[in-house]
Amino acid sequence: ALEREDTAFSAALALAALGDGRGEPVLIRSLADRTIALEAAEALGEVATERGLEALAFTAARLFTPLLIRAAVGKALARRGDWRGEPALDRVLRAWRPDGRDYAIEAVGKLGLTGLVPALARLSERLRGADPVLLADALHALSTTSDEAKRALDELRSRHQLPEPS
Repeated sequence: ALEREDTAFSAALALAALGDGRGEPVLIRSLADRTIALEAAEALGEVATERGLEALAFTAARLFTPLLIRAAVGKALARRGDWRGEPALDRVLRAWRPDGRDYAIEAVGKLGLTGLVPALARLSERLRGADPVLLADALHALSTTSDEAKRALDELRSRHQLPEPS
């Protein structure tokens, strides 16, 4: 199925979901197609080898990469333990446009990326299109290891009358 053009991408996604990296070349090629790049980046976050990490980093560094795709690429890199993921996510969090910001916020919280707490704290002061509930969830996840995240969370909750998490 990986060798057939009509099934290669679906097969590569399925293999990545199983932790099998045999579809990595297909996923790398798919990063260039904006219609499927998000799914390709997420799948590479499961199985990327050095070659996949380089392709992800190249995509993150490209000037005109859409912010949502840049966020997915940053998440994939960070998930694989590559240092280039945090700067990619930071770029999305600081971007003028809000595209992909919520995706990046969720990734930072789920992956426990405490290095990006300052960017989240700035968003807690001025949301700039971010979902306050999603931001609160991410800050809550980081608040056990970061005093700055706890302060930002408290400020965000008081400013937006958000309930305490259950």
